[in-house]
Amino acid sequence: MPHPVHIQKWPLPREIRNDLHDKVPTVLTYRGAGLVGISSWGFVCPKPGNVPAGMSRRELFKLSLDPAIFERYTRAHSDQSLDDVRGWFKDFLTALHGHIVNHFENGLKTKEGWIKQYFGEDFGRNEWKRCKVEYIFSVPTTWKQPSVIEDFRRIVEKAGFGKSEENRSLTIGPTEAVAAAVYTAKVAAHQYTAGDAILVCDAGGGTTDVSILKVISIKGEVAELRQLTQPRGTDVGSVNIDRAFEEKLIRKGLPKDTAYAMAKGKFQDIKLRFGQPMSDLDDYSLSVPGLDRGVIILPRKEIEEIFDDQLNRIFSLIDDRLEYVRLKEPLERVSHIILSGGLGSSKYVKLRMKSRYGTSERKILTSEKPEVAVCRGLVADRVHRFNHRRSIVPPLCEASYGILVNERFSGRAHIGQHSIQDPISGKMLAMDQIRWLIRKGDDVSTDEPVKHTFSRTADPENLDNVWRHEIVTSGFGKDHLPKTKSDGDGDARMVCEIESSLDSHAIALGMKSGVVVEKRAAKSFQFNSLFIPRKAYLEINYEIRVWVRQMDIQFEVWFDGRELGRGVVWLKLTDDQTHCEDGQNWSGSVPNGIAEMAAQGENTGSWERNNLWFH
Repeated sequence: MPHPVHIQKWPLPREIRNDLHDKVPTVLTYRGAGLVGISSWGFVCPKPGNVPAGMSRRELFKLSLDPAIFERYTRAHSDQSLDDVRGWFKDFLTALHGHIVNHFENGLKTKEGWIKQYFGEDFGRNEWKRCKVEYIFSVPTTWKQPSVIEDFRRIVEKAGFGKSEENRSLTIGPTEAVAAAVYTAKVAAHQYTAGDAILVCDAGGGTTDVSILKVISIKGEVAELRQLTQPRGTDVGSVNIDRAFEEKLIRKGLPKDTAYAMAKGKFQDIKLRFGQPMSDLDDYSLSVPGLDRGVIILPRKEIEEIFDDQLNRIFSLIDDRLEYVRLKEPLERVSHIILSGGLGSSKYVKLRMKSRYGTSERKILTSEKPEVAVCRGLVADRVHRFNHRRSIVPPLCEASYGILVNERFSGRAHIGQHSIQDPISGKMLAMDQIRWLIRKGDDVSTDEPVKHTFSRTADPENLDNVWRHEIVTSGFGKDHLPKTKSDGDGDARMVCEIESSLDSHAIALGMKSGVVVEKRAAKSFQFNSLFIPRKAYLEINYEIRVWVRQMDIQFEVWFDGRELGRGVVWLKLTDDQTHCEDGQNWSGSVPNGIAEMAAQGENTGSWERNNLWFH
């Protein structure tokens, strides 16, 4: 399949209407206080300092959907609410969705070259409507709370992506850190050898993410990787440098509006070229808007300090990840540090990285097209999964997950354990045994569920019982997992409970298909002082399917080709707690390190000729 192609034509002001851009800025302009509707979006928005009276400009709100970041930045500097932020997201994404649709419809109308190249001469509007389109969105690694990701998903659906369109689907894909790592594996495979460990530092506009991965193999143009650490992110990016520059100008006596306009104006050129030999100066002069012949002089040292304040935070994050690998995988040595993202493309950033981390055995590289690494990584991974049924960067399974079951009692295996007699079959059962569904360190597929078969007994005269399945987790190694929930030396904790039930009609169909088998008790038996005569009972066979996803693990109960119930354990949490979907019970806490597992997954169909992926 051809390499990903970017939408490069965006709504532009007349003076630059023929320019091409790989990205569109997340900016909105509203009429009035924002209650009337958007006036413009992206490149068409007036520059800071040139916003007409009666209009307002909104930008830099990407991270503010997280309530913690909203309180720290947005509320601290304005009287806006979180609902206002949600509105900005929806308005921007609605405009983006409309442009994507128009981009393809106009391309089909004019038969542009890229349409012919990728879809053929006969691809027309009817084919576009029938074409399967997947919209894939990444999320910032700094978004830890599941509620934030779900909030984002709802907004994206309201904006028109996937929800109401035929043959369209929406996926919240890998985090930005994982997507950037995937792209690095895709485009720089020729620079690695199997066994190399690489650190990917994706430093963008608002966040910086760090991942460390090991090259398992090189297959064709792609390196297959294994995560050595969970990706970590921090709210450091080029936007912070802009803010620091703006605050410096305010301290020098300039009005806030003027300082803001200068930070978004000439300083952007200085920031982009800072560190390049031909553009390095001892002093930088910037004209002051609205002041005749007004100029402010900034020594190089002051600009270095602005960069270095943010770089020191990035260095701290990198040092933390390197130390983690040193302790966890003492034989691994990071041989490459790859920079991606807008800030990652800075010459000054690369020079500082080389100075701090570069050695004869460790290369500091910048990825190709670093500012779109996340976007390309999402598409590359999706294509790779279609072709190979696995992700370029498989999930890092840092914990084991199992289900509580009652097993047939064995004197040798269950000595000293709590047991009861099954009132239906008369068999002795060992209680609260753990059957592990996924073990720590397993190589988990993202495109196929892990399946386990179970059976239960049922009284044919009473089929209305509700089944309850308790999902437990453990941080122990796969060879030391507890066997029971009450194992005194274990750490098993319940993280989710799934409820499901079967009616008599489903049972009858199950008997026809063979998943329900009629059996008879071996003999009459005594139960709670009652004499139970030998009688027939039903053995019901069913499956537990486990999907490992980007932000969660989903457990499903299946019977005779039909899903009966599901439970979701969220993984990206900061308070060591887990959560099940609405309507399901949950309790307990998760051992340290378990709730940080990051995986990715999606229930996908088969390859079709016309598939499009958007990020």
